[in-house]
Amino acid sequence: MTPADRAHWRSLLPLVNRASRDDGRRFVQRARLNAIGRALQGSSWEPIARLPLALLFAHRRRRAGAGLLVSSHVDSRYPRHFCREGGDSLLRGTFDNSLTNAALLSLMLADRLPAEALVAFTGDEERDGRGAAQVVGAFRDTAASPGTGIRFALALDVTGAAFGNSCCTIENWHPGRARNTGLPFSTSAELRGWLGEALGHSTPMIHRRSAGPDEAWEYAAHGLACCSLCLPVGPAPENARRGPDAWMHSGLGILARAADVDGYLVAAAQLSRALASALG
Repeated sequence: MTPADRAHWRSLLPLVNRASRDDGRRFVQRARLNAIGRALQGSSWEPIARLPLALLFAHRRRRAGAGLLVSSHVDSRYPRHFCREGGDSLLRGTFDNSLTNAALLSLMLADRLPAEALVAFTGDEERDGRGAAQVVGAFRDTAASPGTGIRFALALDVTGAAFGNSCCTIENWHPGRARNTGLPFSTSAELRGWLGEALGHSTPMIHRRSAGPDEAWEYAAHGLACCSLCLPVGPAPENARRGPDAWMHSGLGILARAADVDGYLVAAAQLSRALASALG
């Protein structure tokens, strides 16, 4: 990753690290979504759907039927939002899920995502996953248009696991219910092995039984093949004795390593390209 790449996501983080709330039916605070839309104006990505709980973009060269969805939830539970840098290249702020919002936006603007991808910024992840459900409903295969829907969903999120040990984790993978999608895996074990080959077998893999819920659970419930690519974060020092359920949304913020964000962007680009290739 070049210094320019590092500067890019750092410049985008303050733009998206702002209020974003919904009431489970629609967005009621849209500052973050509006910032994302402004950042993408004039880029290779154009908005193709504005759902009550999701904003979707497609590349101008995207071909129908490519089947890859990359999503990052924008709903936030923090009472206020902030971001600052500390020693040892540590970032501290309200980063669930603005960090992967900024990472995804950086990849889009740098054209490092495959043009085949459909990108969704979703709401209601912190409660019932209705944003992801709306995306699936809007882009599902139908009898009139078979083969045009989503076949694999890659959810980008933060995680309380592996902080200080890895720049990313793979969590909540699911092979989907369909067996005729043409994907190179049809079981959970096969998908786990494929993901390990795509990112390297040293990447921590955290099964649904141990990982926290995220949008991949919702995509799996709709029968889609999916997984989450997660960015490890840690507690603020004042919250070091508390569990992730307590510190993740604390007004004191959470910690992230700048070098991990750099590595996470590389991993997200690599995995999305591998998935696009597998989907054909």
